[in-house]
Amino acid sequence: RDVEEAFTAREARTVNVEYSPEEMEFYNAVTKFVETRFTADWDSAQGISFARIMPQRQVASCIPAMRSYLKDQAAANTLLSLREWEGDDIGERTNGRPKIGYSEREAAERLLRSMDKLGGRDTKFDQFLGALRNLEAEFSGQGVMPKIIVFSYFKRTLDYLNRRLADSGYAKQCAMIHGDINPRIRERTVERFRDDPGIKILLSSEVGSEGLDFQFCNVMFNYDLPWNPMRVEQRIGRLDRYGQKSDKILIYSFSTKNTIDDIILERLYHRIHLFELYIGDLEEILGDQIANLTRGMFDPRLNAEQKAAQAEQTALAIENQIRELKEFESHSDRFLGQDDFFDAEISAIKETRRFITSQEVRLLLTSFLSMVDTSTTLRSPRRVRENVYILRADEEFRRFFRAFSDGMNGREEVIRELEKEGGTPVTFEAASASADRQLMFLTIHHPIIRSIVKYLSEGDTGLKPTAALRIESPVADPGDYLYFIYMLEEFSLKKTLKLVPLLVNLDDHNDVSVADPLSDQFIGLTPGAAGFESPVEGLYHDEDVNQCATVADAYIAMMKEDEEKSLLKSNDTLVNTRKEAINQSYAMKISRVRQTLNNILADSKPADERLVRMYRARIRNLEDQLRQDEQDLEEKRGVHVGFQLLASGFVRFERSGVKVTAQQRQASFVQTATKNTGESR
Repeated sequence: RDVEEAFTAREARTVNVEYSPEEMEFYNAVTKFVETRFTADWDSAQGISFARIMPQRQVASCIPAMRSYLKDQAAANTLLSLREWEGDDIGERTNGRPKIGYSEREAAERLLRSMDKLGGRDTKFDQFLGALRNLEAEFSGQGVMPKIIVFSYFKRTLDYLNRRLADSGYAKQCAMIHGDINPRIRERTVERFRDDPGIKILLSSEVGSEGLDFQFCNVMFNYDLPWNPMRVEQRIGRLDRYGQKSDKILIYSFSTKNTIDDIILERLYHRIHLFELYIGDLEEILGDQIANLTRGMFDPRLNAEQKAAQAEQTALAIENQIRELKEFESHSDRFLGQDDFFDAEISAIKETRRFITSQEVRLLLTSFLSMVDTSTTLRSPRRVRENVYILRADEEFRRFFRAFSDGMNGREEVIRELEKEGGTPVTFEAASASADRQLMFLTIHHPIIRSIVKYLSEGDTGLKPTAALRIESPVADPGDYLYFIYMLEEFSLKKTLKLVPLLVNLDDHNDVSVADPLSDQFIGLTPGAAGFESPVEGLYHDEDVNQCATVADAYIAMMKEDEEKSLLKSNDTLVNTRKEAINQSYAMKISRVRQTLNNILADSKPADERLVRMYRARIRNLEDQLRQDEQDLEEKRGVHVGFQLLASGFVRFERSGVKVTAQQRQASFVQTATKNTGESR
């Protein structure tokens, strides 16, 4: 299916702004100031410094915040470093605060003169405030109020908006996060914004577009627009994610007539439907396109019409890349197989539960607690909440965790949680964790669960790879089987592991279940299995075990041979596809370097030989890397499949409707069948 179907519907709304003559004069003066600084780098062997366009981005974001910057700069007689501009520590760093040159000083003086004419005007904020109030009126008619996040790149803009909104009737209704705020405080602010209906607006710098989830928000304002579409997509992706309850996300952006940002919005973003559609993983391609577009916007040799035309050309290039990406995806079945095959595989995984379920993670934890000497408990809270438990850890459990979690990410935070006096609220379900970020979400990758796995793998727990089980089966008649669980290890371009359960009927050793509904569902049914209250000796003999094991080994050997043949074909296809992708990627990189080299050589003035040598060396390095990558891939055409027996035992399939108690399930998971299964292989 099209990737867009996986995302919430998006509605783009534009807030049209028309600056007053005084504001437009100030904006143009800033643009001239930036052009003066930007073109100073034009012939630099180090390339153009994009830190120099920060004043342009700040004035497009917020004119009053730009005035604040100018006052600081005039007082210090230096240019601010990049870190002092941004809400987050991203982009290139500048060393110190470089002195202002003569031409820059002249441009800055023009700025100060035009700044004096501004008075207290802020047309953009007035339009923003009007849009907010219209939005509230729209939602009040629906009986709900929106949660609004306002993104800006600049701390100064956020501070200004916070003050102005407080003065405009939104006191105590706003919260703010940016890169200078402690991460723990940021998280608490986001939680307060989510849970407190009185807080309607969150003001956020780019820190909010990376690593924080806002699926409880349904309205986003781009108070200023990043010039890289992927940055905008990251902002939207904070809202448009798993757990988003709204049918539609509203995305507001500002369009100010006769400005650079208006060109980018109208000619680029609207053209590629950035706000309505997911544009895919085009980071590398977009980086070059936007860098070229930025140069064009400050090229003194281009007039307004030519700059608009360049934005059109950039949009066309991005459109072509998106179209090619979709075309490749639509034809990818030539390389990777038919869609029906993948649909069938995914359906089979869901039906047979061949993945680690939340039930199994919980069962692993509770079983572990019953095995070891600890008073730690996992119980439902007094006020029962669905899928929520309280984990009360004693000192023995905390000591265990410290010993087996060394080097794991998030270890210290988990230790703090386990030391809480009233216990730690936890969940094993993704939906509950998404709805309440205060819950500790225990998955197979959580440090607590990984520590348990490590303990069970390294220590002698007394558990044996054999057991006797009773399972209520929806796909089998009643019967007794010996089961054998093998691990198939496939070595090719990538290494994969596959569990293969095989069951041999004790009444008829020729009745073998492998790769059929019974064997496929066996592993998925084991978490709900029960044990036996009395030994099962006498149901089979040592001879049965030997005969069934011989049959199982013969079947798995045949499966190994078939897997190797199939893997050889698919691996060849995968290697060829990877080689084609690598060749295309390197061809694109080499082409860009060659184009830059040709531009240098075509320049009217003598080319800098150092640059020429550098770019030629870069081309040779890329060609060498391509050959090496191709050679590495060729070495991975060979395949190998190995197998080993992981577990075996006795299983009785019972008729549907037989009640299996929780205590029996617990016993089957924890207890071994040393006394139950006779001879163990």
